[in-house]
Amino acid sequence: MHAYAPIPGRETLRLRTGTLALCLSAAIAASNAAASSTSGLASTSKTAAQTAQLWPVRTCNDSGPGSLRDVIATQAQSGDTVDLSQLPMSCGMADSLITLGSEIVVSQDILILRGATEGTVTISGAGNSRVLHHTGNGTLALYMMTVSDGYYRASGHTRGGCIQSDQGDVFLDHVTVTECTVASDDSHANGGGVSAELGNVSLIVSRISGNQALGGGNNAGSGGGIYSGGTTLAKYSSISGNSASSSTNHGFGGGIASDKGVTVFASTIDGNSAAYLGGGIFANGATSVYSSTISGNETAGYVGGLFVNGSLTIANSTAAFNHQKSAADGAGGIMLSGNGSMESSVIANNTAGMAHIPADLFVEGTLMGTDNLVMASNIAAPGVITITDDPKLGPLQFNGGPTRTHALLPGSPAVGMGNADGLPVAFEDIDQRGRGYPRKTGPNASVDIGAVQFDSIFADSFNWAF
Repeated sequence: MHAYAPIPGRETLRLRTGTLALCLSAAIAASNAAASSTSGLASTSKTAAQTAQLWPVRTCNDSGPGSLRDVIATQAQSGDTVDLSQLPMSCGMADSLITLGSEIVVSQDILILRGATEGTVTISGAGNSRVLHHTGNGTLALYMMTVSDGYYRASGHTRGGCIQSDQGDVFLDHVTVTECTVASDDSHANGGGVSAELGNVSLIVSRISGNQALGGGNNAGSGGGIYSGGTTLAKYSSISGNSASSSTNHGFGGGIASDKGVTVFASTIDGNSAAYLGGGIFANGATSVYSSTISGNETAGYVGGLFVNGSLTIANSTAAFNHQKSAADGAGGIMLSGNGSMESSVIANNTAGMAHIPADLFVEGTLMGTDNLVMASNIAAPGVITITDDPKLGPLQFNGGPTRTHALLPGSPAVGMGNADGLPVAFEDIDQRGRGYPRKTGPNASVDIGAVQFDSIFADSFNWAF
């Protein structure tokens, strides 16, 4: 196991986790002063006597009869579904595109927007406006569509480049949110792609990519991909290539910034960046990572991959090739400011500083668990960290399933040395890639350390379902 060391000739900056947490807590407090509770489904949803209605969208026009804007504003009630599934036929385009001139306000407490098959319905802000602004108290739910090119910039605290819920939750199922920007001239900016300022964000088989949150002046951009004042859930999803920054290098949670914790199942968080803390994820609360990959994220400050200000549970996951540019306290891979449990996970090839010092794991509390491969840590954890050798990981690519992963290469010391004890029951028998990729493989039905099994990497890449 490697010990952390300062770059020769440079004094190590002792910025402890408590200070980091205070910095980020202050940023969140300034951005989210009213967030005293998270929202659930609204109490004003329809009763049995008030049957939910299905309202079809009949045109790709921005406004006018039958348009998405018109249906939401004049027809749909709370609890109803807005149906966009016929747009490819009615608009005469295989990929039907609605280009907005201004944001669409969703005042209903609960509203469902349902598209057709993936890649056939897109709602675009055309780089001029936010796409959807939910002002209700319940849940805005989107299914099977793309939301893209939203742009929201103003003075003061700004939120949601593409999707913003002021006080409710956002639920996305088979949805892509991409190329969206939220920016402030002089204050905080939250949620480049999606922001639920007081509520929760949930992703199911969805993709959040290429979004950015840009704070103004000395104020932070938080959650380049997603900002949640409550919790964030990602399941079989990809959060990739998002960024959080400001003109003075204040940015938290390039992929996700969540005020009350994050739960990740079978998902990949990669290629995100934050100017200051948590290139991949910043989680200010209890966090769980199961059968997932955190790879290639970066920060100019502290913690390239995952920063948790609270407790952490991580099982059968891989955090690799993340980088923090500072050589002070922190980690290229994972930094935990509380107590944690880690089972059968690979934390390797993460680095810090210009010299790329090995810096995989930094823990300030107590770490429990077994059968982990960690190359460089600030703690000695016999029995918890059982292997410190290079795991021999392949490149991040599609090895089957809906998300990219790092396959174990022949000769990896992680093969057959893990366990599935830390996984929820639903994930005990499959690896990150899903059904068709068993967690126990080989003649002895053994478990490998990390997000995916070695023996099943050549399984049919289309053989997965949820």
